[in-house]
Amino acid sequence: MRPKLATKIFFSAAIVYAVALLTVSLIKVDTGSSPVQFEHMDKVFHFGAYLGLTVLWQMYYFLKNKIFHPQPSLWICILAVIFGIIIEILQGTATTYRGFEFLDIAANTLGVFVAYVILTTYNPLSKVIHSEK
Repeated sequence: MRPKLATKIFFSAAIVYAVALLTVSLIKVDTGSSPVQFEHMDKVFHFGAYLGLTVLWQMYYFLKNKIFHPQPSLWICILAVIFGIIIEILQGTATTYRGFEFLDIAANTLGVFVAYVILTTYNPLSKVIHSEK
């Protein structure tokens, strides 16, 4: 895949993902119909959602800036955490069916941190970028 096309794809995917995450976070969701249920299932969702958000934005960053080392942007991580905090505040203030939870922020932040660690130790795009030079 050409780098410019891949950059556009990752940018589009990251935008769509962020908007979908915002939407799902603010609408009323029936959690009782989920096939898998356990006490802190929503924290697992938060962790995975923010890990995915961070990976998408970091991949876009790698491609756009042609970064050849696996060091992700700390700013993307910080912005992802802030995005999660803003959503939690909106859940507590702008909805009557959702609430603000510090544990959700902790799960979001842990997902961002794990994405950072994974991308610091292994950047799957570094092979692709190096092979296209």
